[in-house]
Amino acid sequence: MPTVSTLRMPLAIAATLAAAAAAPAAAHVGHAPHPESWSSWRIDPDIALGVLVAGGVYLRGALRRERARHPPAHWRHVAFLAGLGAVAIALESPVDPMAERLFWMHQVQHMLLRILAPLLIALSAPQAVLVAGLPRSWRRRALAPLLRSARLDLLWTAIRAPVPLFAIYVAALYVWQIPALHDFALLDEPTHWLMHVTMLAAGLMFWSAILDPRDPPQGWSHRVRQAALVFGIFSNMALGAVTTLKTVELYPAYDLAGRLWGTPPMADESAGGFLIWAPSSMMLLVGILLVFNLWNRAEERRLRRPPPRGRSNSAALERPETAEELRLMVDGPNRRTGRLLGAMSASVFAMVFSIAVVVHMLHAAPAMAGHPPPAPTPAHADR
Repeated sequence: MPTVSTLRMPLAIAATLAAAAAAPAAAHVGHAPHPESWSSWRIDPDIALGVLVAGGVYLRGALRRERARHPPAHWRHVAFLAGLGAVAIALESPVDPMAERLFWMHQVQHMLLRILAPLLIALSAPQAVLVAGLPRSWRRRALAPLLRSARLDLLWTAIRAPVPLFAIYVAALYVWQIPALHDFALLDEPTHWLMHVTMLAAGLMFWSAILDPRDPPQGWSHRVRQAALVFGIFSNMALGAVTTLKTVELYPAYDLAGRLWGTPPMADESAGGFLIWAPSSMMLLVGILLVFNLWNRAEERRLRRPPPRGRSNSAALERPETAEELRLMVDGPNRRTGRLLGAMSASVFAMVFSIAVVVHMLHAAPAMAGHPPPAPTPAHADR
């Protein structure tokens, strides 16, 4: 397999898993679910088959890789299967029918598809295991030509750049939260299918770059990864705060069949906004900790690497031999990391304070103009 294939494998994995696991997600969308759908397990054969095939290919590859000189750690197998399980829970469990009638449960489903499942799958670094699990004829006749494709290489190189990939990841959340588009997707099967596919695919591509075990320049710089996650937290906080603290109902499509348990629309949407605001951001904080761990392991590998032969001894001088030399060597990176964490904390505080000020001004504006804000109208009031 060519070396460049490793650069395109995340794209192939994202497309394959998204199509296999999320494509049939809308097969049951477009009709009113049963009032007791929140307690039902509605197994869709297509989704179950996609998840089982992906899991079967991985397990076959894991058994074959066990005979290799450096087999994958067992925790990686657990992470991959847990990621597939998160996809199954999002689309096969009561989470799915509940998501059709509760905005906050729809946000839980989106967190599973866009953050948790891709994070676990990317953490397992499953590329080599999945390839090993495919039949040899498939690898030679289908996968190898695909990975050697110059067009696919150019496409993946363009998408994989930090700015475009981050924009795709954020857009997969923001675009589908536009009220008119969100309501339309809730009622239209192909659009709802597209919502799930784009979220899962964007998550797989983004987290495969964030948790790429390769050191720079093959992988992103660790500072770039942290910056992407920090800006991801800011994007969650902004959208979540606006959705939580708004004073009007934005997503009336959930009222067509009635929200479960008679949940008031404003309470439902505020709870969903809080899920975007806090739990989603906490998951990205977990990603920052994982990147710090990858960064630390990269530094350990660099220190263990022997100096090149036949060259100046200046490279050897970079390798600390005493505790004092090690302290001097890591002092600069530690200071930069400390400043980064301090800037993150200050930025989060500044953003929360700014959002609170803006929301307060929006609430106070009608009163200052002599017009008290109108009371929210119940969704099911008699017309």
